[in-house]
Amino acid sequence: MHKNHSLTRVELAVHNNIINHFQKEPLCKNQTIIKSASPQYSILTLETVDYMEIIPTVQQFLPLIKVIAPLELDSKVRDNMNNYDTQDLSQYLKVN
Repeated sequence: MHKNHSLTRVELAVHNNIINHFQKEPLCKNQTIIKSASPQYSILTLETVDYMEIIPTVQQFLPLIKVIAPLELDSKVRDNMNNYDTQDLSQYLKVN
C-alpha cells in the first residue's frame, strides 16, 4: 500500500470473452470500461490505493487479461508467473 494513501490508476486490457464478468462484478466503484484499439479487447480502468490487490484477479484470468499500467503491477504479475515453476514442492509429496 502506498504510504500517502494516494490513488493509483490501473489500466487493464480485458478480452471481450470475459468483459461481462467485470461488468456484472466490478472490481471497484470507480471502474470504467471503454473500447480498445484492438477489437478483441476492452480497457478497464480503475483507481485504487493498493493496486497490488489486483494481482489475484489478473492471475485468475490469464491469458485473457493484460496489465497496461502501472508497470510495477505488470512486473509483479510476471515475477509471480516466472517464480511459479521454480518453487521446490518436494516437501509436499504424498507419503504412501
